[in-house]
Amino acid sequence: MKKIFNLIVSFVLLAGFSACNKQSLPPAPVPTVNYKGLTFISSGKSTVRLARVGTLDEITLEYSTDESQWNPYTIGEKISLADGTFLLFRAGEQKNLTFSKGSDSYYHFEISGPVTAQGNIMSLLDRDFSTPLSTNAFFALFEGCTSLLSAPELPATTMEQGCYSQMFAGCTSLKSAPELPAEALATNCYRYMFRGCSALTSAPELPATTMEQGCYFGMFSECTGLTSAPKLPANVLANNCYGWMFKGCSALASAPELPATKMEAYCYNSMFANCTGLTSAPELTAKRLESNCYQHMFEGCTSLTSAPELPATYLVKECYHSMFNGCTSLTSAPKLPATTLEWGCYSEMFQGCTSLTSAPELPAKELIRNCYQLMFKDCSKLRYVKALFTTGPSEETTKDWLSGVAASETFVKSKNATWNVTGVHGIPNGWKIETQ
Repeated sequence: MKKIFNLIVSFVLLAGFSACNKQSLPPAPVPTVNYKGLTFISSGKSTVRLARVGTLDEITLEYSTDESQWNPYTIGEKISLADGTFLLFRAGEQKNLTFSKGSDSYYHFEISGPVTAQGNIMSLLDRDFSTPLSTNAFFALFEGCTSLLSAPELPATTMEQGCYSQMFAGCTSLKSAPELPAEALATNCYRYMFRGCSALTSAPELPATTMEQGCYFGMFSECTGLTSAPKLPANVLANNCYGWMFKGCSALASAPELPATKMEAYCYNSMFANCTGLTSAPELTAKRLESNCYQHMFEGCTSLTSAPELPATYLVKECYHSMFNGCTSLTSAPKLPATTLEWGCYSEMFQGCTSLTSAPELPAKELIRNCYQLMFKDCSKLRYVKALFTTGPSEETTKDWLSGVAASETFVKSKNATWNVTGVHGIPNGWKIETQ
């Protein structure tokens, strides 16, 4: 009996010792991937295919699913991946000096199933990353890849026209953006780059201080999950450089500082339009404007309660056109010190600002075509206007500028003004008139 007992005890102790040993064993090694090449890692069943649109120069690519055996890739070939497997792409032995050419001729990936992209995008051009970007090089490369979870590295510091334009547009599952280290930009280089990436919550740093036409145009437009914007350090702007940049970013609560004092045409065009979560606006210190520079800048920002100071005294064509149009929470307007107007300079500027009760003083003596057209239309609570122009208002200069305002309030005009125009093009019917 004692022998049997001892045997049982020995067996239990041995089993426990074995179990402990088993638990202490190191985990099995996890295969590593050389992420220097363009790498796709599947998080489920997926497929990857590089398609061609239009007429393009032939490129040579190789692919591998194990890092050891490389196969020539045929454009249009669909490769299937199981959960946890990966796919590598790289240039063939011959460098690809060009890739895509533009909106009519480009290569782009078609991806089904959840896929993470990693590694260096430049591996599509050559194996040692020495080939520079060309015009429209990666235009729309991942556009519409709704299951793409992350983006590969984009290390280039020398940009070319349209090189990343529309690159990730419509990638609705993309949660983070790659670093963008370039400090000098090129025409349209980031145009619509992340447009419609609704899962993107933060933007990469944008250190560039040398701008070019349209460089950031629509870059994050319709990124409805974006809650913060990057710093924008440039002091000298370019035509349409920030146009539509954050348009429709409804979760954006604050805007970055905008230190630039040297403006260009359309430079801030619709930059924050329809950012319905934006509650405050950045300082705008420029004193000399350019054509359409602030056009639609905060249009539809329904949470914006106050406007920035606008110190500019030198106006140009449509410089403030629709700047605060539809800002229904705006309760106060900035001073408008300019005394010389330009064509359409304030047209539709505060149209539909239904919380605005008082207009800024308008010191200009002479009107010009479309200068105040629709300026305060449908400002239903507006009850005070002081406009010192001495030339008579007309449909040509003040068309519907006070249509839809409060029914009976106060209009102050210059004591030197001899005009007496009433109605929507002049002084609203029923308003009290005072002179100064």
